Amino acid sequence: MLQEFSFGIPVVLTPAGTAALGNDIALIHLPSRLTFGPSIQPICYPITDDLGTAIAGCDKKICGWGYSKQDIGSRYPESLCMRDPSRADLHIRQEYTLKGTSGGLQSTSVLASKHLPVSLTLKMQATSGFLSLFILLLGSILGTSGRTACPVSDLILPCVCYHHLGRQTIVDCSEAKSSDEIFSAFNDVSWPFTEIWKFQLTHNWEILELPDGVFGDVTFEEIYIYNDSLVSLHPGAILPSKDRLRELKLSRCGMGKIPGGMEEFPWDILPQFNKLTRLYLTINALTTLPAIQSASLEQIQIGDNQIMTLESGSSLPRLSFFSMGWNPISEIPPGFFSDMEGLRDYYCMGCSLGPTLATRTFDFHNGRIRIFQLEDNSISALEVDAITGLQPSTQIYLRENEIEVLAMDSFRPMLDVLSQGAGFIELYGWNPISEIPPGFFSDMEGLRDYYCMGCSLGPTLATRTFDFHNGRIRIFQLEDNSISTLEVDAITGLQPSTQIYLRENEIEVLAMDSFRPMLDVLSQGAGFIELYGNPVECNCTMAWIVQNPDYLASPQGKTQSTLEGASRRSNPLPPLSHFPDSLTLKMQECLIPLSLLFLLSSVRGTSGQDPCPEYDNLAPCYCSYKDGINTVTVDCSRATSSEGIFSYFNNVNWPFTNLTEFRMTPNEAVRELPKGVFGDVTFQKITLIRTSVRRIHPSVLLPSKDRIRTLEMTHGALEEFPWHILRQLTNLSTLWLFRNALTTLPPLKSSSLRTLHIFVNDITNLEAGWSLPNLTALCLDSNPISEVPAGFFSDMGNLGDFRCEYCGLGPTLSTGSLKFRSSAVQFIRLEYNSISTLEPDAITGFQSNTRIFMSYNEIRKLTEESFRPMLEVLSLGNGFIRLYRNPIECGCSMAWVVLNPDFLASIAGSCHTGMDFHDLDPNIFENFCVRRDPPMPGDYSTWINS
Repeated sequence: MLQEFSFGIPVVLTPAGTAALGNDIALIHLPSRLTFGPSIQPICYPITDDLGTAIAGCDKKICGWGYSKQDIGSRYPESLCMRDPSRADLHIRQEYTLKGTSGGLQSTSVLASKHLPVSLTLKMQATSGFLSLFILLLGSILGTSGRTACPVSDLILPCVCYHHLGRQTIVDCSEAKSSDEIFSAFNDVSWPFTEIWKFQLTHNWEILELPDGVFGDVTFEEIYIYNDSLVSLHPGAILPSKDRLRELKLSRCGMGKIPGGMEEFPWDILPQFNKLTRLYLTINALTTLPAIQSASLEQIQIGDNQIMTLESGSSLPRLSFFSMGWNPISEIPPGFFSDMEGLRDYYCMGCSLGPTLATRTFDFHNGRIRIFQLEDNSISALEVDAITGLQPSTQIYLRENEIEVLAMDSFRPMLDVLSQGAGFIELYGWNPISEIPPGFFSDMEGLRDYYCMGCSLGPTLATRTFDFHNGRIRIFQLEDNSISTLEVDAITGLQPSTQIYLRENEIEVLAMDSFRPMLDVLSQGAGFIELYGNPVECNCTMAWIVQNPDYLASPQGKTQSTLEGASRRSNPLPPLSHFPDSLTLKMQECLIPLSLLFLLSSVRGTSGQDPCPEYDNLAPCYCSYKDGINTVTVDCSRATSSEGIFSYFNNVNWPFTNLTEFRMTPNEAVRELPKGVFGDVTFQKITLIRTSVRRIHPSVLLPSKDRIRTLEMTHGALEEFPWHILRQLTNLSTLWLFRNALTTLPPLKSSSLRTLHIFVNDITNLEAGWSLPNLTALCLDSNPISEVPAGFFSDMGNLGDFRCEYCGLGPTLSTGSLKFRSSAVQFIRLEYNSISTLEPDAITGFQSNTRIFMSYNEIRKLTEESFRPMLEVLSLGNGFIRLYRNPIECGCSMAWVVLNPDFLASIAGSCHTGMDFHDLDPNIFENFCVRRDPPMPGDYSTWINS
């Protein structure tokens, strides 16, 4: 079948398969060889002198095939080079060979100018095979008379129009002072082309609305509005783009002059947008979510609004990702998920679904759910079949709730499904679970990792509490459970490589009959018990451990000691000679130096004195003491002013001043913690959640500088923090300041800090010079950070988890941006950053087992010079790069990955067409892609169509 395409330059040929390369280049893909008719003759046009250096290696002329009334001969160039050293988007290394015959031309590439007086008829005879034709249309570099997608720049000010990476056209109106100025830029100016890629409006505090017809006839594929004062979006503003719009992002709207934020969205027009796949409406002031009708939407994010009510009846058959976290949603209506057949990931963290999840609350009809996130919902109970429709690989996150009992009739049906695959229920993170029922793990043959940190399993773990029948348990995490005693066989069914974490508990004595059976197993492999943060008595009761090198020392081939921990002063254990066989020494001969510790139990037992002051029901705070586990907590959640808290601590006689925790959650009245508010009282932990505190004076923390371990100020209004005193807080290991209003983050210095979470703030800038040698986790998500400075990670030698999702790191990650200096890096999370380009060595210093998440970005090509060094490292272990939801072109430029099984096994993602990388046929790339050697030694090869 003969196909014919005709166009008169500068009209651009746009058959199906066109991939736009910006104003200067258009790349046309045709499915088979091209045959030129006899009237098509080769022509060459000289280029001007000022372009002599712009296109290297072409003998100062641009050559191509076309028809002209002034035929200048039948010269067939053997090759054509197109290279511009000054512009990355024109930097094409391969040469295109053009071949001709007496009766016409058959070619795989044709070059023509869209600014020259050329008319061209292309006749394509369909043939078998898989071959693409590349027609490169050089644009503005060949003349000044051609058309561009942008109007004259002065006419649309204060808006600007430019080409992103030389390919896609963006209109940015962030400097506009009124919506009238934006209206004028689009309606009072003639636009050469009305189909634009992206409109953006960011960090603008003047624009309150986008009115009807604001964009005139101009349409967009993406609209990006972020961190501004917009409170009203008229349906008529975006309806002209209904057949083109693919992504709509309205985030942090109304954050400027108008209090409250954007409260309404034109949900009713969504059915008209037949190509819209991504809708982001996060961090606004929306109050309701009506039934949504859309046949195209694949992702919806509406987190951090004020949505209280959901309506049933939504029809979203293609929706795969639905996030509505941090909204005060108290109920999911029946049948809410009934027409979401494609749903795989659902998030509702920080909602208000507790205390009880009723039967069929989450009824996933499709059986395809992959991630189900209900963290921090104050859930205490699940009715039978509260969560149904799971698959064996479903990951359920219920951490930081109030679940006390794992009721068998509620949890067992879920575990029966999950135990058939790699799925799990994650409950760690401060659920007040006080008891594990007998036989709970009896039918979990595949269980490998179990977490219950911050539960309430103490003070005693009874015999067979944790009886792992499968003998496959790998990680067992019971941190911060107020455990003081383990009965015999409290933990059984271990394997030699099991890692047991019992840190931050109240264990004083390592009883031989409880710990020895575990250590007998662990000492045969790389397993261990970690006991840091326990008040362990390092005296003669530990002789049985110190005398056994297998328990305490690091045997050949083991990465760490079988038993890890510290005494009350973290002093090293005494040498073996301190524990002779006779054990008839006087007690003081084998004791190591112990610090004077505040032993509440002994004080209470001898004097009857309560560590709390006398109770006063009119006081703004109350003090509670838990006997047996020796904790004293002061709760000031009902305080009406900072003066009231000051008086409570400074005008009351405190029997003891070294307390456990200060809490205030929630509280809207107290705006600051002033100087000296706690008087002489010190704490190990300070917790402020959902408060109105805007600043905290350094003197609030400094009295506790040698004791405080955890500081949590989250979901609040914090604007200022005394960063400069961190170095003095010598035991501070956990600092959580997320979901506040912080705007600055200077270089931090601390030798003790291990976890730093400051996500969802307004931090725009990072500086080099940080010194956090023991930091293991750094989370910067949802801050408008545009750049990570060189050397940022140079003194973070133990960093294991780095997160900067929803930052503004795109479009380009520069060389050296993420240069890690830690051998422990396990996770690098960079999703939702609008990253389109990685320069060579943009991410370095990670290990073969590192997992790099870069899904939901704008990466179009897997350039070998950028990604190959990364895959060479990751292919040596179990690490990987995850690249789903990027518009990646899976042409010959990707052959270097597809044809290397080791590389392909270390990368996960899909093409812009939706095809998974692992479904690509290597035979096609082998047969129809040609490898060209690099022009310079040390460069990477280039793959092109044969």
